[in-house]
Amino acid sequence: HARTFFQTIMAQVIDLTRVNVGKPQGQNDMIKECSGARLHLTALPSKSGDSPKTRVEIERDGERQELAPPAEMVDYTAVGLGCAEDGKGTNYFVIQYGELPYGCEFCEWFFLYDAKGQLLNHAAPPLREQDGQQSPNNDEYEHKLEELGLKHPEPEVSPHLLVSDQSLAP
Repeated sequence: HARTFFQTIMAQVIDLTRVNVGKPQGQNDMIKECSGARLHLTALPSKSGDSPKTRVEIERDGERQELAPPAEMVDYTAVGLGCAEDGKGTNYFVIQYGELPYGCEFCEWFFLYDAKGQLLNHAAPPLREQDGQQSPNNDEYEHKLEELGLKHPEPEVSPHLLVSDQSLAP
């Protein structure tokens, strides 16, 4: 099961590399093109052994706006970006958060933003416990998708963060 997950992540990294070849970006940037906007995920410098820090920005009409992380995710890392569109053509963005540098056991928090960069859901508390098992709390995210008639996009994961994550190395 874990190997299948790793293979999936590596396939996304390979696809992402193909998508971003030749695009102007910083060395630690990942760019996700969405209808009418471009999302930027930047890996920021961090001390060795520290959890990687990231910045997410939305670019529209040449203007960039930073998307603040949800309060409950300040100790986690933005690792992936996705786009969603409802039946009326309204655009939404999905940011995936994970627990680095510990690997991707909990790389499954998803947050929905509208086209203006407004956060539409929370994950409080971040972890659910059921029958002694912990899992990420995405209840509000799933309800918001259903309410807006959206399908969950499979976010593309930043290869810059995976490279720094030794627990994912083969």
